[in-house]
Amino acid sequence: LAEENIDVACIQETHLNAQHRFWIRGYQTFRLDREGHKGGVLTLLRNGIPAKQKDMTTGGVLITCDEVQM
Repeated sequence: LAEENIDVACIQETHLNAQHRFWIRGYQTFRLDREGHKGGVLTLLRNGIPAKQKDMTTGGVLITCDEVQM
């Protein structure tokens, strides 16, 4: 990511759970793991970019929203 000068990367279908550790040097990690075997999302933001994660549930659907200031 750093080599390509990527500021924001979004990854779907991560299949991660609470026992998985995931980080990339130089990036903040925001993730929303899904219960069960599939799903999950992860957002990587270059360090220094102000951001916060907001998770919510609506109509039985779990939603994550990352507020990024660039």
